Amino acid sequence: MSLPTFIMALVAMVMTGLIMHRDLALVVLILFLSIGANMPAEFMLNFGIDRDIFTGILGAIILLPLIARIIS
Repeated sequence: MSLPTFIMALVAMVMTGLIMHRDLALVVLILFLSIGANMPAEFMLNFGIDRDIFTGILGAIILLPLIARIIS
């Protein structure tokens, strides 16, 4: 297994662990946002939305509850 493949598998396992105990609706939302974030840039610009917005929303959905739990 090459190093980039190993890193991608490791990141996928970490993200799966972070969303494993969430509601089904949140997991579906993350799935749809991931699809939008991974589409070609021209496809999403047809709708007037930049791909980076999806990436930021995904990061917030996954990481903000974890950060809030650590702070409180």
